[in-house]
Amino acid sequence: MKDKATPRRQTLTVAIPCYNHGGYLPECLNAILKQDREPDEILVLNDASTDDSEAVIKTFATKYPRIRGLRHEQNQGMNITVRDLAQEATSDFIYIPAADDFIENNFFSSAMDLADSYPTVGIVFGQMNIVDETGNLISTTTPSRLPTRTFLTPGRFLSEYLHIDGPNHILCAATIFRRAPFVQAGSYRPELGHWADSFAASVLGLTHGACYIDRPCTNWRQLEGQLSAGISALQMATIMARATALMRSTAFKNTFPPSYVRKLEREYRDKLIFRGIFSYRTQLLQTVQDLTDTFEKSVPNAMLAYCASSLVRLAWWITSRRFKQQMIKRCS
Repeated sequence: MKDKATPRRQTLTVAIPCYNHGGYLPECLNAILKQDREPDEILVLNDASTDDSEAVIKTFATKYPRIRGLRHEQNQGMNITVRDLAQEATSDFIYIPAADDFIENNFFSSAMDLADSYPTVGIVFGQMNIVDETGNLISTTTPSRLPTRTFLTPGRFLSEYLHIDGPNHILCAATIFRRAPFVQAGSYRPELGHWADSFAASVLGLTHGACYIDRPCTNWRQLEGQLSAGISALQMATIMARATALMRSTAFKNTFPPSYVRKLEREYRDKLIFRGIFSYRTQLLQTVQDLTDTFEKSVPNAMLAYCASSLVRLAWWITSRRFKQQMIKRCS
């Protein structure tokens, strides 16, 4: 009687996009190099940085043969850089950390043990620490309904994760993707901006299932100037309109249930309307207060001052309504 065949060991590429993060890159690379399960290859793509990133990459690549440095002559942006890295990688799975993040000990052994057990899984993900510029812990982000290490079928990934926590919660900084379906899904699509990673993870989880690690796996550094920083409510609405159009497209309509897409649109619309109006409200009410104070001091007639401040408040109300109408139109 033949022994049962041992599953093939799955391989892992770490693919790091780097733009002007030479100061953080050594910490990122050192955390990767000291993992108890070493990655099979490490790619670092310098996206035309203007700092010392290129020198840092060359220093590490000279010392560690598994590190291979790549370079864009012109800045291409995060999502195109990730696409190029995914095409260059050769392993079964790919991990894409930001150059300013650093992973926790034993992340790769935990993740790849699950990948070895479930070689057709779409993603393996864990909890994520959020840290400040100097690496001090701010908070830890965890799923609401996944208390223990587990494998999630596509149906469970939808019902126990996406429906509960929402796609904006996907912990992509602590996510390892199976490379072939990741590339097939479009990698990080440039038109989706900072939401491209969440879209890709959703596609793979809903198609091939997901494995969850019930402990912090990485440290995501919160910095000014990140891809998600400075995105207005209207810009986010545009990105979500593109994402939901993709979900309904021929390529993905069998991946995303129509009821889920409608729920996503409704939740994002309400969230973005609230966010936008609150932002406008804060700014405009301060303006109203400043103008009211000015009127009360400069207009001798109290009734005239009251009427003037009332007109300013009316202008704020009209602006809020117009913003809400714009948002509904943009999200639909």
